[in-house]
Amino acid sequence: MQTSLLLPPRGAGPALMPRPGVWTRFRRHPLARAGGAGLALLVAFTFLGPVVYPINPDQPHLAHLLQPPGGGFPLGTDGLGRDELARLMWGGQPALETGFAAAAVAVVAGTAYGMIAGLAGGVVDAVLMRLVDVVLAVPPLFLLLFLGAVLRPGVPLLILILGAVSWSPVSRLVRAEVLRLKQLPFVEAEYAMGAGPLHMMRQALLPNLLGVVLVTATFTTADAILAVAVLSFLGLGLPPPAPNWGRMLASAMGTMYQHTWWLVYPPGLAILATELSLTWVGDALRAAFDPRLTP
Repeated sequence: MQTSLLLPPRGAGPALMPRPGVWTRFRRHPLARAGGAGLALLVAFTFLGPVVYPINPDQPHLAHLLQPPGGGFPLGTDGLGRDELARLMWGGQPALETGFAAAAVAVVAGTAYGMIAGLAGGVVDAVLMRLVDVVLAVPPLFLLLFLGAVLRPGVPLLILILGAVSWSPVSRLVRAEVLRLKQLPFVEAEYAMGAGPLHMMRQALLPNLLGVVLVTATFTTADAILAVAVLSFLGLGLPPPAPNWGRMLASAMGTMYQHTWWLVYPPGLAILATELSLTWVGDALRAAFDPRLTP
């Protein structure tokens, strides 16, 4: 991240900020436009769609089992005669809500942990980062499957579990950026003037970690949403009967021999579109904060 140095009076605000033009570069980046449009459409589809298409996603239509798209069912019906379009809309809500909430937990916890480790240095830093090494040594998917099978979590607990397995990479990135910032003259000047740890975090570090945190947040959100889908596909995620994209895919596997493509492609494409949109936004943010990455 390219920056320009500025040393204001104590208490006047952050001493180092991203160079001007970050948000302009982000808005003009083609991936930002594509990813932002994709996310906006997905949010509108999942949260506003049920208002426009107020069909009960759990209402069976026994005379229309496994009906292909058409005949009053735009995306067909599943094996119980439930409207697939309604289920797709409602199924996106828990996936997006849980994914974003879990990412928020991971980013907040990882940022705080990384800042403390990087700012403390010495033995404290070494001990804290060895704990991170222990967490990273356990494969996240294995830990997710184990906790999901043992705890059978509801939504709040699932958010905490996903956050717990996602914070450690965030803490490493933040800690590395804090160590870099500590070498800059304005931080050394703050130390020389007797700035305390809380002042350093609030005034000097947090504003200048914005780029790292935002970029990390987008990719962490994408990982969390995918993890929700995987756990639900395996029957370990969000509890029934509420629909979600992962469980819809799992249910479709039982009728694949009947060539029920309309049960597979919509939830699969919804997950793919969400992952691509978040990834594109993250790439655009990374390029905006570091112009050297802009093609």
